Amino acid sequence: MDTAEYLLRKLKKQMDDVVIEVNSNTSTQLKFVDNKIVKTGTEQLRNLEIFAVKDKKIVNTGFRELAMPDDTLSTAALNVSKQKADELIRKLTKFSGFMEPKEDYYGIGKGKNLKYKKIKEFYDKKVKDIDSVDYVEKAINAALKEKARKISGILENHESYRRILTSERVDISEIGTNLYLSLRAMFNENASGHVNTCSRVLKKFDVERCGKEAGKIAYMAKNPKEGNAGKYDVIFDPLAFAALLSDVGTCLGIFHVESGMSFLKDKIGQEVGSKKVTLIDDALMVNGYGSTSFDNEGMPTKKNVLVKDGILKTYYHNTSSSRKYNVANTFNAGLLSPGSFNLELIKGSKSREKLISNIDKGILVTNVWYTRFNNYHTGDFSTIPRDGMFLIKNGKIVKSIKHLRVSDNMLRMFKNIKEVGSNSEQIVSWEADGNLKCPSVFFGDVNVTKAKD
Repeated sequence: MDTAEYLLRKLKKQMDDVVIEVNSNTSTQLKFVDNKIVKTGTEQLRNLEIFAVKDKKIVNTGFRELAMPDDTLSTAALNVSKQKADELIRKLTKFSGFMEPKEDYYGIGKGKNLKYKKIKEFYDKKVKDIDSVDYVEKAINAALKEKARKISGILENHESYRRILTSERVDISEIGTNLYLSLRAMFNENASGHVNTCSRVLKKFDVERCGKEAGKIAYMAKNPKEGNAGKYDVIFDPLAFAALLSDVGTCLGIFHVESGMSFLKDKIGQEVGSKKVTLIDDALMVNGYGSTSFDNEGMPTKKNVLVKDGILKTYYHNTSSSRKYNVANTFNAGLLSPGSFNLELIKGSKSREKLISNIDKGILVTNVWYTRFNNYHTGDFSTIPRDGMFLIKNGKIVKSIKHLRVSDNMLRMFKNIKEVGSNSEQIVSWEADGNLKCPSVFFGDVNVTKAKD
């Protein structure tokens, strides 16, 4: 009996509900700066988390450790001694006595007659042995061919093991792989382009496209001119739009709705976007960076339609919240805060170039940072374009611009989406929480203000 099974057996005697999650991740990182590899490293992290409930009093705890070099993914958490496990149980049980009950807690999913779907392109044994140096060099060379001068970024590859055990007779595990490249190309200190790419399988990990696009943006961004504040039609490229879509995803979680931190509160059945907006969360997406066959309760996951033709259909729910509101479970646990797996804005039929050609006066934003809310409840926010930003006139990009900020309202902007591009990409970004899939998006009548360096 391993540590997780031992903890579950002991805790079931004292608690009403128990969920134990075991994770083990072998990760290799390669960092490069100014066209040169500067750091490589490999580590294997293992952690075990416990969610336990007694008389509606909820306790979360766990531990993390570095694995030994000869450990395998499936031996996660075996190095924990029985004495340490018993001490953890004693502390958890004692601490639960000090907790206030959560009266609207309604339990976890039951492990009876569950069927899990196999996800295509979820694991690739080639990822573990990838020649990271070769892939980085390909990406750098692709950017240099587009006249960029200095290329920096990080390449990561992961092999991960995940297992869920619960007091409701769930015991399910999976092993997956992930690849990620973030690359910023510089023409000079005032002109840069940033593009990311990610995949679970090696054959769809296109690092050369990543380098080429970043290099192209950097060269186009040379000699930026001061931008002017005003109302503009604005195209957000996938990396830029991901930051906005990420915030929408956060506000779809029932925890954020209940806490008043969501601009989507009390809007089920209402218009929250233009008819061009259909949002889904698909945990079973082929090659989805955040795909998983089970949620944090061990319940089988599925595809959920969140917004259909601009109308909000549902929030993210787990078993407890779905019972509380008497609605269908979306199987997005998060035991405390349900969230997305692969949030996707369904793409349109027009290319990025066609979107640009339809704008008389506008701005193309390729990336953003410092997206912040002035008011979470109403959706008032601002974000700062970075890397390449371009002025569009009469359907053509005419110059590179700088020092502007988008200061608007999230709901108003989504209702003003005029077109959704066909260039859909998976996005993982420091500026966006979660795993996203989105195209370029054409917003009408966006409020743009001046920003400082």
